[in-house]
Parts: sequence; C-alpha cells; structure tokens
Amino acid sequence: MQLAGCRVWTTTTKMRKKAISKDIYWLFEDDPVFAFEFSLAEALHKTVREIRKMDEWEFAAWSIYFARREQQRELAEKKGN
Repeated sequence: MQLAGCRVWTTTTKMRKKAISKDIYWLFEDDPVFAFEFSLAEALHKTVREIRKMDEWEFAAWSIYFARREQQRELAEKKGN
C-alpha cells in the first residue's frame, strides 16, 4: 500500500531533479568558466571544489594553457589538410 503523501513527495522530487538538471545543463551552455572548471577538474583528477580553491593566477594560467593547446591542435589540423 502506498501513502498518498509519498506519491506526491516522489512526484515533487522527480520534478525538482528535472529542474535542477535543466539548470545545470544551461550553466554548461551559458557559462564557459563553469564548464572549464569541470574540464580542468577532470584533467587534473581533482574535484570542482578543489579547483575552486585554486588561486586566480593558477586558474588563469590553466585556462590559457588549454586554449593554446587547442589553438595549436587546430593549426596542426589545418596544416595537415
């Protein structure tokens, strides 16, 4: 037997989870810093929380490093074609 309150709670929880997922999805789409924090965390095998403790200089240096690496990859790809 299922209590009516449990069904409402479950439905509300599912709706909340869906709304949270949408919010996070749009953060990745709209905020390049947010997306980069996750990319950097993955590359350094750290958590996003650890990345956010990084000082601004180091964070900026990593950002520039990855941007240059991507730029070099694109240039090499163009030369190869």
